[in-house]
Amino acid sequence: MKGNYYVYFSLLCIVTLDLLNMNKWILIIVFSLTSFLIHSQTKEFSFSYSPLSAYRLGHTEEQYETSHFVLGAFNFDYYGYVNDWLKVGANLMYDREKINGSFGSSGILTYEITNSVLVIAPQVDFEYLHNPNFRLSSGLSLGYASVFGSRVENQYSKGNTQTGNKTGFIFHLNLISFRWGRKNGLCGYMGMGHKGFLGLGYFVRL
Repeated sequence: MKGNYYVYFSLLCIVTLDLLNMNKWILIIVFSLTSFLIHSQTKEFSFSYSPLSAYRLGHTEEQYETSHFVLGAFNFDYYGYVNDWLKVGANLMYDREKINGSFGSSGILTYEITNSVLVIAPQVDFEYLHNPNFRLSSGLSLGYASVFGSRVENQYSKGNTQTGNKTGFIFHLNLISFRWGRKNGLCGYMGMGHKGFLGLGYFVRL
C-alpha cells in the first residue's frame, strides 16, 4: 500500500495499539458514555456529510493513477446536555476511497486500491452562543479508527489481491459549528480531522 493507506493517521499522530488493552478502555468509555446519555435530560441527534474529507484533502497521487474516487465523510452524532452550554456524546463516521491505475501504454497491468475507514469517537462541544433558534459551538472529538484496505492487480486476466488493516487514535477539532432551529433544523460545521473540513446536515433535539 502507498501513503493513502495511512492518510487518516497523518492528521496528528499514529498510535499503534495493544488490542487487548484498547478493548478494555473502549468498553469502559462506551459504558460510561452510554450511561450518561441515557440519563441526560436533553438529547441531540444529527446526520451530516462532508465531501471535503481527509481522503480527498490528504490524497497523494499514486504512480500510474488514472482515477480517484472519494465517497466523503458520513457522520452520525449523538449528544447529551450536561447543562445549557455543555454537551458530550459520540460520533460515528464512515468514508471510502477507490484508486484505479494501469501500467504500460496499452494498460496491460491494471490495479485497484480500496480503503475504507470507520471511526467511533467520544466528543465534547461548548455552545458559546445560545439563542433559542440559533446556536454556535466549538469542540473536540478524540476516538478510535479502523482502516481496511485492499490492492488488486490484474495482468493478462490473472489477479493478485493484497489486503490489510490498521487501527489507531484519531481526532477532529470542531472550529465552529451551528444549529439553526429550536428543536430540529439545519446544522453545519468547519473543522480539522476525520469529520471533514466542511459539512452540512440535519439535527433533532429531544
